[in-house]
Amino acid sequence: MHLDGSRRNNKESILIKRFNSGSSQSKCSLSKISHNDSSCSNVDVYLGILGNSSVYDLELSAHCDGIIFYSNCIQGYSVLCNLATRETVLVPDTSSSNDSLLLFSVGFGYDLKNHQYKAVRITKPRRDNDWRIYMVRMSYNVEVYTLGSYSWRQVNNAKSNSMNSRQISSPHGSFYFNGAIHWKGFPERFDSNDIVIILFNLSDEEFDIILLPDDVKPFMHFLVWDGSFAVSHVTHSNHSLLLDVFAMKEYGVKESWTKVFTIEIGHSIFVRPLAIWKNNEIVLEIMDDKDRNNFQLVTYNLRRQEFKKLQIPEPLFFKSYVYMESLVPMKSRRESIA
Repeated sequence: MHLDGSRRNNKESILIKRFNSGSSQSKCSLSKISHNDSSCSNVDVYLGILGNSSVYDLELSAHCDGIIFYSNCIQGYSVLCNLATRETVLVPDTSSSNDSLLLFSVGFGYDLKNHQYKAVRITKPRRDNDWRIYMVRMSYNVEVYTLGSYSWRQVNNAKSNSMNSRQISSPHGSFYFNGAIHWKGFPERFDSNDIVIILFNLSDEEFDIILLPDDVKPFMHFLVWDGSFAVSHVTHSNHSLLLDVFAMKEYGVKESWTKVFTIEIGHSIFVRPLAIWKNNEIVLEIMDDKDRNNFQLVTYNLRRQEFKKLQIPEPLFFKSYVYMESLVPMKSRRESIA
């Protein structure tokens, strides 16, 4: 049971990993802001026989249909977890697990052709001392794990080899849409006028590219607008930030990009759109230039052109993720650790 994009806007919530170091001991917890009433509630992360692992150690690497790919960087394991059903699956170690490789990015999504959930991981050699820690060349190691299988598979395809001159950037992780995992893509010699979207198709397990609108800048983010793949970027105007959102009406076709709206953010130094609620309210993560130690979550009503700050307890620092609750089962009982 895969949830298609047409039902996405009515189900999305925001997961917040909150840090508070104001006390003598740092604290970390997971909360959820509902799309229905913007209320904030705590989330219990259940990991079966692994116990209630510290949320601090868990990194939300990717998600799809309410299933979250968690990585525990301290203990070295990964799990798939549905927070609603409390079903958990332990992901097997990869075939390339060794000290010479550094995990760069993980993606998770649904193979629309074969009707399977898959994870993809990209690693780079530790000896690669490139200062661009969020960049990786397309020639690096790519593996795929299918939910219900017992191992990761190495992916070797000619198309990825032909794209070795490009690099993917992953400061905010991967983005799943329409059966593919998406990243920002740059030429090896950086040129802001030659940015693309690099995608990994989960059905044929090959890389491809999507061309962007000519006006889009490097510091962009992905989201879904009214069921369509969309990107946002910011520009400066009279000491304020302007957030532009472009939607791709026909997926994969450059000529179908259309600017759907522009928002004046004000005096901020960072803005990232997370989700569209009820088709007229956009959720934004922002950092005000007056308080650079404190991120905020706000909503902007596109009809009334009004901002509203979402109340987050102890918001000294947080990471936010889009989350769509579902009862999608993870059918692999052999791997289940619940």
